[in-house]
Amino acid sequence: MASRVQLQPLWLLTNESATSGPQEWKGGRGVFMSEHVGGVVSLEYLMPGGTNYAAAGADTTLAAPGGAGVFYLPPGTRVRAAVSGGATGAYAYCGEASDFIQ
Repeated sequence: MASRVQLQPLWLLTNESATSGPQEWKGGRGVFMSEHVGGVVSLEYLMPGGTNYAAAGADTTLAAPGGAGVFYLPPGTRVRAAVSGGATGAYAYCGEASDFIQ
């Protein structure tokens, strides 16, 4: 039986209260998870024009205390965790969906 490789999550926020800088998503189906106090944390991707960001999916805008949402983005997409509404103490990351969904 072949073993499955466990990929490390892409950490976007670690005890933050401001929007993260962009990082490159490896592509495919993923799970965005966040835990925070107050406000909203959303997974956003950089649109092709290179200036504006948009929500990565219908389930990736997470009100306090947080949660998880599934998304799909192509390889090389730049993503960030956007903090709004006074969210504090935010932790957020993306992981390969197969690490979470069986």
